Amino acid sequence: MAFAIFLFFLALPILEVAFFIEMVGQIGLTWSLLLIAAAAIAGFVMLRTQGFAVFREAEATLARHEVPLDAIIHGVLLLAAGMLFLIPGFVSDILAFLLLLPDVRMKVAQLFLRRTNLRPEFGFHHKDRPQAPDHHEQHGPGPVIEGEYEDHTRRDQFLRHD
Repeated sequence: MAFAIFLFFLALPILEVAFFIEMVGQIGLTWSLLLIAAAAIAGFVMLRTQGFAVFREAEATLARHEVPLDAIIHGVLLLAAGMLFLIPGFVSDILAFLLLLPDVRMKVAQLFLRRTNLRPEFGFHHKDRPQAPDHHEQHGPGPVIEGEYEDHTRRDQFLRHD
């Protein structure tokens, strides 16, 4: 995986220069530069919108006392898209725009989790969150049985997309 990332960053500048030369030959230097600038501006606007949506999703998940794994993964991939927008060029802008699509981000996240064999180990335990003043208000009438659990669902289920 590290070697693939190394090759990507080695090949990206070469691809950017080659593609830029081709675009200048097709549409001219001025239009090529304007197109790169317009793509970067449009991308940052879309990135901002997507970022706020992921932040709201994380807040809602935390309010349900769940770990916002989806939001964290999508946030990291949006950060990668933002970094790609900082690189001037057509190839990096295209890759960044692809990462702005939620379905593409979900597929990239699933691929990354499968290739790295990461399994999220987390969970909220009763002692980690404040106790409601009255058990009956939170859980309804009847006895409250406290305990700990460990979630063993598949990691792909954590990357649901609504």
